[in-house]
Amino acid sequence: PESWPLMQRVIDVLGGTRAHVSLDTFETKVSDGIGFQTQGPTLQQRANVDRTQTDGTTLTYTQAVGPCTRLRAAATTQYARIVQGPSGTSGKRLSLVPDRIATLGIDFPDLGMLSSVDANYSGQIYYDDLNTQPLGAALLLDARATVPLASGASWSVIWQNVTHQYYLTSIDRLGPPSAFSVRFTLPL
Repeated sequence: PESWPLMQRVIDVLGGTRAHVSLDTFETKVSDGIGFQTQGPTLQQRANVDRTQTDGTTLTYTQAVGPCTRLRAAATTQYARIVQGPSGTSGKRLSLVPDRIATLGIDFPDLGMLSSVDANYSGQIYYDDLNTQPLGAALLLDARATVPLASGASWSVIWQNVTHQYYLTSIDRLGPPSAFSVRFTLPL
């Protein structure tokens, strides 16, 4: 497939050392891409898609809210669609591409640990190229605490999908469930 960003505009605003705002807009076109074409209610087949286009905007914001505490936020809205393709698909959204993505997080040191909490949102997704099988949206919460040790080693406690949110990553597959892990990292 051929792809090229036709247009990208970026505006960055720095508020000293405490704040940063960035606004990016983009337009991407792909010719002769490969996707899954719906053949029937239970059958899809790989096929070439003549042309697709994605137009979107990403807003990113970072703010220092204390000596070492930082607030992070980012949001992307995008319209990823088939411009020219198999019958009945022109103008339909690309499968498995969310219309909106957002994250809100905070990083903070506390009692010798580096901690972070994140909320991640994934908007409406369709599983098929005809946009008849919506997968819905999901809001996930994640948390991490890392204790740095001597010589670059560290212990981390990670809890992903804290609220054990059920969401679909395909028409028949649930996203990862709540997971709690402890990790030891030792640089070599």
